[in-house]
Amino acid sequence: MTHSAKMVTVKAGLYDWNVRLTNDPVYAGVCIPEKRLIEISTVFRTDDEEVFDTICHEITHALRYVNHHSRSFERDIAEMKAQLR
Repeated sequence: MTHSAKMVTVKAGLYDWNVRLTNDPVYAGVCIPEKRLIEISTVFRTDDEEVFDTICHEITHALRYVNHHSRSFERDIAEMKAQLR
């Protein structure tokens, strides 16, 4: 799963970013721009489709440099999913 997650970040243009799977019970995913890192929790995300959705969400954070979730942000996530499929 980590390998395919890394491939998705590369396809999105985040070549020097890493993806790490965690067992964190607090969040499903997190974008840490200063470390160029996306973390996905396997506590919340257990199948490939959930992981893909969460990675697209976090990639959108990385590319937009935002921490909020607006309607336009949700549209951007949908576009990101379509682009990365």
